[in-house]
Amino acid sequence: MLDWSSNSKAIINTLSMVQPKGNTAFYDACYLALNKVQHGRYSKQVLILITDGQDNVSTYSLDQVRDELKASGVVVYSLNFAGTGEAGSALGFEGQHILEDLSSISGGRFFYQRLGRAMSTSDASDAFDLIAQELRHQYTIAVLPNISSDNKKWHKIKIKLQPATNPAGEMKHLSARTREGFYLNHR
Repeated sequence: MLDWSSNSKAIINTLSMVQPKGNTAFYDACYLALNKVQHGRYSKQVLILITDGQDNVSTYSLDQVRDELKASGVVVYSLNFAGTGEAGSALGFEGQHILEDLSSISGGRFFYQRLGRAMSTSDASDAFDLIAQELRHQYTIAVLPNISSDNKKWHKIKIKLQPATNPAGEMKHLSARTREGFYLNHR
């Protein structure tokens, strides 16, 4: 067991000792974690999910987790360490799709095994470094939508970047990854 930590090596070492078994209440864990993160002391709210995305005993549903995530300001990053057997199965593909979906809804990213092999601790360390780098280099764009204050619908958003005009070609690698949308008055 490891409490709150910004030490990625300690997190990875703790995770490498975990032996998964039994039932998984993944949706319950997500729902409760979203609530905890929203009541944290920092304005930037991030949840890193380290899982195969599969669930078999939750009280909360995936739709409830999606709704809670959409209503929150939390950004989700997902890491799937599943090996070739799990990731190539129907359940493995479903789990990957769920993790990709949750990350996409929030404007986060999904990291997973590639080329038929499980993520290594080096891959995980690289993912944590990339997440930390992204969080240090994010910008917030605020918009005042022309929407009635009693509107409770989900509003999709899309951000487009203009190509860099710098003749040296600098900053062409920039991209915009955003939340899929927002609720004006969800609760």
